[in-house]
Amino acid sequence: MESAIYQTRADEDSALDSGLHPALRAGIASARGKVIEALRQVSFKIPGDSLVVPQLVRLLLDAGSMGEALAIARSCPVRKE
Repeated sequence: MESAIYQTRADEDSALDSGLHPALRAGIASARGKVIEALRQVSFKIPGDSLVVPQLVRLLLDAGSMGEALAIARSCPVRKE
């Protein structure tokens, strides 16, 4: 028998977290916010880092912060390694 956590039907096109059980959404959004803040701090210390910036942009998009994600992506210098 499946856990109740996985018995939801959702449309992730409207919001990424729609695929999560409603009881889990707030906690996951909070944790995501903490990771975003940590990545912001690292990105200020190491601007343009090829590991940090893409993850920050991805998590901002996941959180629905399209404008900030686009601004960060556009301001990041492209590095060829």
